Amino acid sequence: MDYAEYRITRRDGRVRWVDDYGHYCRTKSYGGIYVVFISDITEKREQRETDRATRDAVISALTNAYNTVWLISDVETEKSTLYHSDMDAAHAEAIRNALGHARYTDTKTEYVATMVAEEDQERMQEEIGLPYILKQFETRNHFTVSFVRMLESGPRHYLVDIIKVSMPGGRTGAIMGFKDVDEDVRHRQAMQQALEDAQRATEAYRQAAAAHLTYAKVAQALAGDYFGIYIVDPDTENFVEYSATREYDELGVEKSGTDSFALSRTNMERLISPEDRERVLGTFHKEKVMSILERDGSFTMKYRLMAGETPFWVSLKATLLQDGDGRHLIIGINNIDAQMKRELQYQQHVAEARTKARNDSSLPTCPTTSGPR
Repeated sequence: MDYAEYRITRRDGRVRWVDDYGHYCRTKSYGGIYVVFISDITEKREQRETDRATRDAVISALTNAYNTVWLISDVETEKSTLYHSDMDAAHAEAIRNALGHARYTDTKTEYVATMVAEEDQERMQEEIGLPYILKQFETRNHFTVSFVRMLESGPRHYLVDIIKVSMPGGRTGAIMGFKDVDEDVRHRQAMQQALEDAQRATEAYRQAAAAHLTYAKVAQALAGDYFGIYIVDPDTENFVEYSATREYDELGVEKSGTDSFALSRTNMERLISPEDRERVLGTFHKEKVMSILERDGSFTMKYRLMAGETPFWVSLKATLLQDGDGRHLIIGINNIDAQMKRELQYQQHVAEARTKARNDSSLPTCPTTSGPR
């Protein structure tokens, strides 16, 4: 049997893709004959190319979102490959060594044994093992696990996104994206620790009838993570700066005073990047902020401040606390410029990948002249 795919030009000038099956056989009536079956596969081929472009675009986008990407191309044969890695040399070498095994199960076992902190090894051996992955894929197409990796400099937190993918030939595969989330985890831990410290302080102070204020404990716990912290009385709007870095002092913001919301809006008009100014001023009203605080318990806004001519991203986070001295609003401002730039770059990569996929799948096909095979 002979098979080929090629393009033909019809009489109306349109170009179509066809597949050509040729089969030689012998008959009693005519002797040896060659039977040819030709089918129009234009739409089928276009869909196939679109699916391939989409799959490649998704994988390309994932490589920009994660430090390392593994591809299990077939869960039955356990074939796995390193699709992308920008990790440090020691981690990259350990991954390559692990992926030298023919079966994913052996790869996983070596990776966990050499790269995962001892306290997480037993759990990770199970949670990134194929039986567990396939069990999760029965009810969902994506799940996440986390672990701690031990470095010479100390422990570091990582996240693994495991995504179900359909591979050619009806095979089931999985993409595993490894991401360093240490900064985010430590930030959440600091916030949680601050809250727990505040709760413990509140209870202890209530029992002892101490004069210390819960909000001061919270501010103290957060001082290491924010470059500017304010304590505000939401009823009188009197405020005082609790702590500030030299970087924040250079912005020239008042350290204490009255009418905190009105004064904040004046400073925002002076300091916030023009691209964000209208959005922030439209949100930062006392009534709106207090409504969100009373509903959700916290208020967060991200925007760019101007350091001279250079904008940088910050996050303003406010928490409303109640203690024996009344209500107190804790406002912390954190420099998140590096984190936001990484997120925006990832969003740009995804958009470019999607655009490329759409463009590749819609490229016109030029007529060709097919000679004898």
